[in-house]
Amino acid sequence: MNDKELADRIMALGVGYDGYKFYMCESKYFVRDWRVAGALMEKTDGVDYDHDEYGEKSVGRIRAYKGGLVSEAYVYDSLPRAICEACVEALETDQ
Repeated sequence: MNDKELADRIMALGVGYDGYKFYMCESKYFVRDWRVAGALMEKTDGVDYDHDEYGEKSVGRIRAYKGGLVSEAYVYDSLPRAICEACVEALETDQ
């Protein structure tokens, strides 16, 4: 999913900060904001981070837990964005 879609899903879960408005060009910063990632983590039952080395490449994996369900996202460019993605999936699945 792209940044705008993720930002829309985050806002639909009621996460964002007072008075913060974002537009399509600002969604990139919204989904990479540690405050947003932290607010989402608080809504889950837990989040953990895994880091593996595959030859010259390293891959980070985020797992978010909610109601016995596990959702995973991989860190490609931003750890907060991956946290947001995993948490959104877990929170939406739990509803």
